Amino acid sequence: TLFRSALYADIYGCAMQPTINFGVLADQRGERIVARELPIHDSLPVIRHGDIVLARVPEQSDPSTSRVLCRRVAAIGGDQLINTENDSEELTLATNEVWLLKDNEDCEGSDSRDFGPVASNNVFARALFAWRSESSYGALKNNPESAAEDVFFVATALRRLGALNRNVREDDKKQDTVPIFDCS
Repeated sequence: TLFRSALYADIYGCAMQPTINFGVLADQRGERIVARELPIHDSLPVIRHGDIVLARVPEQSDPSTSRVLCRRVAAIGGDQLINTENDSEELTLATNEVWLLKDNEDCEGSDSRDFGPVASNNVFARALFAWRSESSYGALKNNPESAAEDVFFVATALRRLGALNRNVREDDKKQDTVPIFDCS
């Protein structure tokens, strides 16, 4: 599988707690993440159950615009979902769709229960590693197969970023930084 590059981003909000931003309030900057950019073209990106991904989703107030959310993949194309509030309501995801959920049910914020399935080509990265400080950092829990593929990539991306030794050059940081993502 071919992957393009690393993305570095600050994550705000509480929707992915305790996985990301544990103890961070809704409007505070939380952890910085390293994400692996997935290819976006006619073939589908490699997305697995349990992966934490960055995806473009429709803005609820204006569906013609989109925003980027960090969420966990709960279902992928071909999976059948049953509404737990109404057992007679079923949904089978198309081959090119995923169902994204937040980790923190108590936090306000949207997921596929609000905006529905997300087209696979709108999922553009898998979050791999998060850190808040020199003493608080670690790999994110993704699908085991994805995590095995990402070991070398994480090490390379962290060396490049200089996250553990704080030797981040401003030029590299500007080049690789993506917009701040809302986890709420």
